Amino acid sequence: YNALRIGYRTIDSADLYNNHNSICEAIKQAEIPRDDVCIISKIKLKDIKKNNIINAFEKILSEFNTNTTDIILL
Repeated sequence: YNALRIGYRTIDSADLYNNHNSICEAIKQAEIPRDDVCIISKIKLKDIKKNNIINAFEKILSEFNTNTTDIILL
């Protein structure tokens, strides 16, 4: 939240960090339009190995409470 308030607009996250819900909440609290924030997330290696990429991506979108993300790293 504080980073967003002082001007940060790129957020690095990952399923492994378990921080998607808190980032979503911080964006809401800072009252910043979603289009003004670049969200980067990463899919866990185990989901890539299990060919579970689509499910992992859908989980990330659900946790961010959005239907888009800016960058997904594999």
